[in-house]
Amino acid sequence: KWLIAFAAILAVLVGGYYAFRVADPQYRASAQLTLEPQGGQVVDLESVVTGVSTEQAALNTEIEIITSRSILGKLVDTLDLVGDPEFNSALAPPSALDQVTERISSVLPGPDQATPQNEGYQKSASDRAIDALRDKLSASVQRDTYVFNISATTGDAEKSARILNTLADLYLDEQISVKFEATE
Repeated sequence: KWLIAFAAILAVLVGGYYAFRVADPQYRASAQLTLEPQGGQVVDLESVVTGVSTEQAALNTEIEIITSRSILGKLVDTLDLVGDPEFNSALAPPSALDQVTERISSVLPGPDQATPQNEGYQKSASDRAIDALRDKLSASVQRDTYVFNISATTGDAEKSARILNTLADLYLDEQISVKFEATE
């Protein structure tokens, strides 16, 4: 019973240390975009361009557009996320978990851990920022509706909201420009 009590106390201490010293707080911002189903048109443009289909495949396509590299690249440029250590791993200091892992691996004997990750190819800072941004975003369609839910989770509540608002603006601007080009 003493061994079980010791293990329980140790687990609580390790969990508390992780929760209060190692783990970073994360803040989630959420937004909803509504897709307007094709309504009556003032001018008959159906011969030029059809409206957005409301089939599930079309709704999922819109989700893919929202999280596309093109729009996320514009978002990275607009908010200068390349200069943010949360989105550019080259600027981030090593975390406490990385330091502990490095110390343990330096003490333990073992084979060299030199693993070539993508030989000959190094991602640009912009590509790294887009990948990190994509990991921090989620987008989905509410069942049986024309509503898109998008959310961003970062280490700063204001940054999450700023990213989400800018993403919604860029998506809407993209949709307007696509429809304008089709109308022309």
